[in-house]
Amino acid sequence: MNIPTPKIGYWAKLQHGYKVVKEKLRKTERKDFWTNPYEPKGTLAIFVDRWVNTEYKDGKQQLEDQLSRIVAVIELRGEESRIRREQREEEERQIEIRRQKHEEREDKMDAELVSFRSLLLDSQRWHKAENLRNYINRYEEKALKNDVKLQDWLAWARRKADWYDPFIEAEDNLLYDVDRELLKRNRIPFDKWS
Repeated sequence: MNIPTPKIGYWAKLQHGYKVVKEKLRKTERKDFWTNPYEPKGTLAIFVDRWVNTEYKDGKQQLEDQLSRIVAVIELRGEESRIRREQREEEERQIEIRRQKHEEREDKMDAELVSFRSLLLDSQRWHKAENLRNYINRYEEKALKNDVKLQDWLAWARRKADWYDPFIEAEDNLLYDVDRELLKRNRIPFDKWS
């Protein structure tokens, strides 16, 4: 099958396509280094796959007589390509499912650790508050009962122990901005408008 061909021939940029068969020019016919070393022969060739060299062209058998085989190969390769694509998509879905399960497990582990830390901190605060109350009671036993300053201090100390206890967490006007775990103030900046 002879078709009009461009002066320089080309490869089609599709997976299935055609190209113009070229033959190499002799060195003497080349003008310079930049000239294309191939010249079109005017023979059409059809290639089916860009990775596997499956090429059909005029030769012993005319290209028109090979068309049914070419179409069958294209259909077969298309089906193979579709199956590979579906397998790839299924693998990607499975990977995404595994990734989501992993993320959920990591989130649960993080939440569990936060809960346990909170439990541990509350336990430590409770023990410290109980220890503080025991100290206050022992101090009261050893001190004089009639001292007014001592009674005020004992009342103040018991209020602070109740403020610190995680089960009571009583309000305190002077310690409202103190972090009970760290015993540090969260200073509130001055706001002239409030």
